[in-house]
Amino acid sequence: QGGSRGASFTGTPEQLAEALVPYVEIGFRHIFFDQAAPWDDETIERIATEVRPMLLERIGATGKVGAG
Repeated sequence: QGGSRGASFTGTPEQLAEALVPYVEIGFRHIFFDQAAPWDDETIERIATEVRPMLLERIGATGKVGAG
């Protein structure tokens, strides 16, 4: 999925982390998540605390992805 509006991801944190692996493998270092207002704080928190660590584990990252 994708196109001019970007990719669309849904699923569990595990599914999201797995879906993002190919993007990191081809060189993406920053991934932006866009949400319409009002912001969904729970989703933002889960991306940061659940999806990101799983993604780093899956790609074997020792550094910081998207933090620089």
